[in-house]
Amino acid sequence: MEINIKVNETQAGIIKQALDFYSRFLMGQFERIDDLMMWKSNYSKDQQKSERLNALISEMRDIIYPELNGYAHWGIFNPKCPEESKVAYDVIQVLRHELWKLDPDKRYSTVDAGRPIQSSEEELCRVDIVVEDVI
Repeated sequence: MEINIKVNETQAGIIKQALDFYSRFLMGQFERIDDLMMWKSNYSKDQQKSERLNALISEMRDIIYPELNGYAHWGIFNPKCPEESKVAYDVIQVLRHELWKLDPDKRYSTVDAGRPIQSSEEELCRVDIVVEDVI
C-alpha cells in the first residue's frame, strides 16, 4: 500500500522535526526534551525549573532504559535501538536530503547532502517535491 501526503514546506519542516524528536527519544536521547523546551519557552532562565526538569528527564530515562547511563543512548544501527526509531530516522534522512537539493544556498559539508543510508527493515520512502511556479 502507498500513502501520499501533500504538505507545504513549513509542514514538511515540522514533520522532520517531530520525527527527529521521536527517533531520538526512542533511542534514549531524552535530553532532547530539555533542548526543545529551552528554545520554545523562557524556562531556561529559571535555574530552579531547569534543574527540576532535568532531574525528571533523568528519572524517566532511568526507568525506561536503566542500562543506559549519563548521556549514553542506542546508536541508530545498534540492534537494541527500536525499529520505530530507525524507520523515523530513515524518513528524516530522505526528507532532509530532498529538501537540501532545492536549497539555492546548499552546502555540501552537511549531513543533508549525504544520500540516505537505510537503518531499518523498511525500504526507504520516496519524497517527491513539487515546486509550483508563482505567477
